[in-house]
Amino acid sequence: LKIPETQFNPSHIVMASTHMHEGPDVVGIYGSDRMTTGVDSVYMKKVVELSAEAIVIAWKNKQPASVRYADTSFNQSWVENICEPGEVDPAVSVLQFIADDGKSIATITNFACHPTFLDGVTTLVSADYIAGLYNHLNKTFGGVNFFLQGPSGGWIQPEHEQKTFENADKRGRELGVLVEESLKKSAQMEQTQVLFKSKIFNFPLSNEGFKILSAARVVNRPM
Repeated sequence: LKIPETQFNPSHIVMASTHMHEGPDVVGIYGSDRMTTGVDSVYMKKVVELSAEAIVIAWKNKQPASVRYADTSFNQSWVENICEPGEVDPAVSVLQFIADDGKSIATITNFACHPTFLDGVTTLVSADYIAGLYNHLNKTFGGVNFFLQGPSGGWIQPEHEQKTFENADKRGRELGVLVEESLKKSAQMEQTQVLFKSKIFNFPLSNEGFKILSAARVVNRPM
C-alpha cells in the first residue's frame, strides 16, 4: 500500500466520466460483433494504474486551501435536448481551490452537455470540447482542472454544429472564458471542511439486451 489506511479513506475517492464518444470502449458494447466485448483489458489495466498513481500524487501533495465558488449559465443555441426539446439545464457551477500563495490548486467546472461534437466522425481519441475548456483554464489559472458532467440525460448534446476538432476546441474555450469571468465575481466558501455522503441503492433493469450481454460477459458487470 502506498498510502497508509489510517491516513486515507478510500470512500472519499470520487470517480467521474465526461461520457465522450471518442475514446476506447470501457463498457463492452462496441466489439467486432454483438457477442464480442469491445473492452481492451490492457487499456483498462492502464487506466486503473494511472488513476491510482494520480490519487497517490494528490495525497502526497495535499496542502491547506481556501475555496471560492461561482454560479452562472451557458445559454448556447448549439446545446440541445434531442429527446425532450427545451429540457436543457444551462447552469454552470464552479469550485476553485486556492493555495496560501494565491495560486490555483484545482478548478472544477460542472456543466450539462455530452462532449460529442466528434461523435461518429473520427476514429481518433479526443476529449472533444472539454479539451478546449482545459486548454483555456490551464493557461489562465494553472493547477489541475476538472470537468464534471452535469445531468444531461437522454439526450443533451451539441447539435447543428461543424463536426471538427477546431470547432469543438472553440466551443470549449468559450466555456473556459465563461468560467474565468464567473470567478471574478466568486464568493468565498465559509465551510472549512469537505463532507462526503453516499448511499447505495438498487433500481430495476428493464433492458433485456443488457441482461443478455451481462450473462454473456460481453459487458463484464453483474446486472
